[in-house]
Amino acid sequence: MRTQVSQEQSQLPEPSGTSTCPTENLPQTPQMPLPTPSSSSLTKKPRLKAVPKEASREEGFQSGPKEVMVLKATVQFAYAVSEGERKMFHATVATENEFFQVKVFAVSLKGKFIPKKVIAISDYIGCNGFLEIYNASSVSDVNADRKMEVSKRLIKNSNATPKIIHLYS
Repeated sequence: MRTQVSQEQSQLPEPSGTSTCPTENLPQTPQMPLPTPSSSSLTKKPRLKAVPKEASREEGFQSGPKEVMVLKATVQFAYAVSEGERKMFHATVATENEFFQVKVFAVSLKGKFIPKKVIAISDYIGCNGFLEIYNASSVSDVNADRKMEVSKRLIKNSNATPKIIHLYS
């Protein structure tokens, strides 16, 4: 019986990667290495890309939603007083890879711009290096469980609030 089992096993093809037979006479085919439990636990974190030092730019109307984390928001302030008092505030938001300067002209949205909160913005305009949000824009809350990993270096690089002259542009 033992001899029959051994003969049957020798006639079956062995799985790749576990063969103990010499492979000199077999045709060579490219094979993917099989993952081993120890290799998956020893995988290294991929190195992060260079962290941008300047805010990213988008130009023109942007309709699609962009999920961002609010890094900071200023208090609202008045501009264009000669045309009737208009108010706005400035915010800095980030994705995991880049940050944006935002002009928010719809001051009723101030409650959405809470630091470390993840929001989705859509129907905004990219202009002169700023994302501009108006009453027609959409700012919505994202699921409370949604977390976004923004590196400390990216947050540090985004800290500078633009000067009023740049906000006015």
